[in-house]
Amino acid sequence: MFHASTRFFLRRIVALPKLSSSHAPLPSVTRNFHLSRVVLAASGVAHESDETKTTAEETSLDKESKTKIVKPIIMTKSTAKRREVKKKDVKPKEIKKKVAKPPKAKKQARPKPKVVLKPEDKPPRKPGGPYFFFTGKISAGKKVPGPEAFLEAVKENKLAWISLSDDERQNFYNEYNAAVADYAKKRDEYLKTVDPSILKEVNRRRKMKGKDMLRKPKPRKALNAYIQYAIEMRKSTPPSPDRQGQLDFGRACGENWRAMSDAEKQPYVDRYIQAKKEYDSARLQA
Repeated sequence: MFHASTRFFLRRIVALPKLSSSHAPLPSVTRNFHLSRVVLAASGVAHESDETKTTAEETSLDKESKTKIVKPIIMTKSTAKRREVKKKDVKPKEIKKKVAKPPKAKKQARPKPKVVLKPEDKPPRKPGGPYFFFTGKISAGKKVPGPEAFLEAVKENKLAWISLSDDERQNFYNEYNAAVADYAKKRDEYLKTVDPSILKEVNRRRKMKGKDMLRKPKPRKALNAYIQYAIEMRKSTPPSPDRQGQLDFGRACGENWRAMSDAEKQPYVDRYIQAKKEYDSARLQA
């Protein structure tokens, strides 16, 4: 039988799990440890080795049961003042001003040499229409004193042009066609002999005025023997302008060409060979 004091402690230890939920129950190891200690104390038996073991177990359990509690930092007036003083003592960082570097000297572009156009460097002028030939013939040697008289002269020329017959107008059309053919020859000669720098300046000025640019004529491909025969037939017997007339003319040319002998085709073949040689030489020169 145990002493009364040991009974009291045993009752307390047994009653530990029946505590309220607010107190967490001790683990089974601590409960057994306390029980054995009470029993040994009551019996009066104590061993040094057991005491050392129990102290080591207590320290390990206490370390496991302890949790780190982070206390909130409470700002008081004194701490706030200290922080303000520290902030004031901190010197602001000096901002280094960026020194502007001197600008690099730009390379001066070489001035382009100005191209001065002489009268002989300018391209030939395109002729006007038949009406301009007519007005030039009527107003030759006449002087117009002012703008009003000029407008009256324009009206008179217009009425005179309308009153002309077709045969009379045809003379001015012939003059115009001859002038256009002469202009085409002069233009081709000019484009062949003109300096490229002068032509570039001429085209620049024409572009500013909204005119078409002058380009060197490209050589045309040689027409084959059959096409040359068809062109000759069209000149000798022109077909009707409607669609059916063109179809009939093309069919008749094909039948006639197939019916011709080699001797009859030879002149057209020779023309094609000559035209091809001229085209090849012109393409090499371009």
